[in-house]
Amino acid sequence: MSALLRPTLLTGPRRANASLRNHRQIWECLGNMEPTVEARMSAFSELSENSERGQERRKNLQTALKRIDREEHGLGIEMNQRYDSTAIHRSDQGAMPVFESDALEHYHPTTYPGARLPHAWLSKSVPTKAISTIDLAGKGRFALFTGIGGDGWKLATQKIQAQLGIPIVAYKIGYRCEWEDRYFDWAKLRDV
Repeated sequence: MSALLRPTLLTGPRRANASLRNHRQIWECLGNMEPTVEARMSAFSELSENSERGQERRKNLQTALKRIDREEHGLGIEMNQRYDSTAIHRSDQGAMPVFESDALEHYHPTTYPGARLPHAWLSKSVPTKAISTIDLAGKGRFALFTGIGGDGWKLATQKIQAQLGIPIVAYKIGYRCEWEDRYFDWAKLRDV
């Protein structure tokens, strides 16, 4: 089941409230929630004590920090946006790829229509400074990435730009093409 449809994921206000509760536990371990300055300082100093109380407070702090690990290191929540719209052509693409691990924590690069363009290093056939696929895209225009055998697509983008005035550019990526797949990452990432 797609992560977009998985009902167990915390999103929006529920996720924000869970995050706030996790941060509150950290503040408590640090002594920030104590009513007086003296009590806050005493609780904080327990963290460095060689005592059972100190050991317990350090253990609680480590547990609380682990709870926000997903929030602090969750690249998936930043990078896994997938847009669903009738403006996106995908009738010949089959189902959207399913996330194989936690979609909020792990980034799942895909070139499936509606997903964020993944990064791969490219360079010219005569080695040049590397450029990212992401740096080729955008800049106020549409971009089409094709490979060996994609000359028809390059011609189509030129015609669209000339006839309709739509800013669009096509790039060929592959062995001895306009751009070469420097580390063969693009070949692994491209789904379409």
